[in-house]
Amino acid sequence: MEILVEVKGLRDETSLAILRETYEYPHSEEYLSRKLDIPLSSCRKKIKTLLSLGLLGEEMRVYNVKGECISFYRSKVRPQ
Repeated sequence: MEILVEVKGLRDETSLAILRETYEYPHSEEYLSRKLDIPLSSCRKKIKTLLSLGLLGEEMRVYNVKGECISFYRSKVRPQ
């Protein structure tokens, strides 16, 4: 994965942490933001980048009691 990450220009720890955290189980933006202790807006930007690079995929969508759509993401690469 190191080579892939360097090729794609993802050398920051936050992106790697998102990939590690979502490898075994899919998680929502809100969960990742809390777990990794980063602002939700930063988490969303990282997820958008990882999605566009094909390193992260949307596993499922659910609706909460308020009717809001919540996406769950899963890593497509095995983290080191």
